[in-house]
Amino acid sequence: MTESFSKERSALPTFATKSGFTPHDLRDHNLALVLRYILLGQGKWSRADVAAHTGITRATVSRLVDELIHAGLVNEREPYVSSRRGRPATRLVPAAYTHYAIGIEVNPYCLVGYAVDLTGEILARDYVYQNSIVKSPAEIMRCLSRMAHGLKTQVEARESRFIGLGISVPGVLIEDSKVTSIILGWDEVDYEKILKEVHDLGPVLAGNDGAMAAYALAYPFPGVPAGPESLIYFSGNEGISGGIVIDHEIFDGQHGRASELGHLCGALEGPTCKCGSIGCLESRLGMDALLSEAQLPPDSQLKEILSSAATGSEPAKQTLEHAGRILGVFLAGIANMMDISDTVIAGHLTEIWEGIAPFVHQELVQRLLYIKPAEFKIEISEDTHGMAARGIAHRVLRELISNPARWIDDPELSFEAVVEWIYS
Repeated sequence: MTESFSKERSALPTFATKSGFTPHDLRDHNLALVLRYILLGQGKWSRADVAAHTGITRATVSRLVDELIHAGLVNEREPYVSSRRGRPATRLVPAAYTHYAIGIEVNPYCLVGYAVDLTGEILARDYVYQNSIVKSPAEIMRCLSRMAHGLKTQVEARESRFIGLGISVPGVLIEDSKVTSIILGWDEVDYEKILKEVHDLGPVLAGNDGAMAAYALAYPFPGVPAGPESLIYFSGNEGISGGIVIDHEIFDGQHGRASELGHLCGALEGPTCKCGSIGCLESRLGMDALLSEAQLPPDSQLKEILSSAATGSEPAKQTLEHAGRILGVFLAGIANMMDISDTVIAGHLTEIWEGIAPFVHQELVQRLLYIKPAEFKIEISEDTHGMAARGIAHRVLRELISNPARWIDDPELSFEAVVEWIYS
């Protein structure tokens, strides 16, 4: 696990090249490194352990830990008995409740909001069920703003420090704060401008919903890459979403838009997708598409495809076979191209997994090149509600974890100032 940060031990901070490397820069860099290793230790490491893992002297680590404790970022817990000689070591843990971020997930049919602290604890949560597809961006942002302020009110009663707001959307970030979402009908919507018109929440970090859910799997706790090192995340409901993680980082492409898995071509023929193309995965594997192919009413439960197939319905049987083969071809292609052997399937396809799994497996056996089918792992995750909200909240907290000195040195520092500094 510690190898994830091995490059950072010897590397100078990126800002050192701007104006020369100073002792203050070294302190800032080491402060971030110590905090990340404390998070990585998950309450098992002492100051001596952190010094051993980072290569920083014990005296320096002790001084930096004192700074982090004073800033409310780290706490000490009761000693534990270790194999070392001498006095039992005091454990270091991330501080609970003191700093938090808000993540809100915009879904076609609901908003999910979480306030998350440095321990990964959800301090407050909220759900609003609505049809986002028929609402205007301004209406959705007003609802989102009310949710964010409601969550802030709940958490700040504990005198916690607000780090920032993140939103995940079923779309891509085009430029700055503009988002395009095919399923929501958004075309370069400036969400930050709308939010400022409603309430001044400061700058907002945005991300694709599938990519942020994948990030939450890779980082189940803020700053802790404890999930799979690389994975393919494939989910959906009304549409198809997903993300690719490589070395615990989201693969987002040259322009940050590499998350539209639902609009990869799954067939050369078929219904026209909402994006205007033919054969997109979304137009073949989306819930509406599956029910239509199975000749079931649009308000049916997806599991009814399984029961219809069991009673001999040929359209239902063909739907399961087609869905399984299309998904298998897609997974094999991504695995061959990216060399990834871990996959998480979430969303509506989990409801019919038992019916499509044999066909997925057949395609993987036939098409995987260098990864043995037995080594290709597929995890079925049925409980991913709010996963993208958690992921974007963890991503906002990463701004604090990556540079705690900025927050320690300026108690009044805002997320806006950090964002301006990062992109200056």
